[in-house]
Amino acid sequence: MARSLPKVTMYSRRVKEVTEAHYKAAIKTADKMRTEIIKDRVIPFREGTLQNIYTDVYTADAKLGRVSIEHDGPYAQRLYYNPQFNFGKAFNPNAKGEWWAEYLTGNKKNFAREIFSYYYKKEAGI
Repeated sequence: MARSLPKVTMYSRRVKEVTEAHYKAAIKTADKMRTEIIKDRVIPFREGTLQNIYTDVYTADAKLGRVSIEHDGPYAQRLYYNPQFNFGKAFNPNAKGEWWAEYLTGNKKNFAREIFSYYYKKEAGI
């Protein structure tokens, strides 16, 4: 005797809601990360251009599950990958190269995951 498969009901509206919650949470997470890195006062700061103008959240691919925080200044890469530079501390007392390291491998490495989880649950109504 053949066993019947269990009945599965798809709620397409709910599937759409949780899918949208995913990319909305990703955008909010990136925005929060940008805010946090600025609050940490670790981005080298002379006139504020790198931190305040050239640091931006890109969301064009959010529906594909990709958002990014980018520093578009022409000198951003040189500053980031040269932590031996003597960064001025007048405006950002914690200024340093590799300012994202704490979020990638340091004490704050779970921050993005935790923030995303929070926003996803909130957006999805879980």
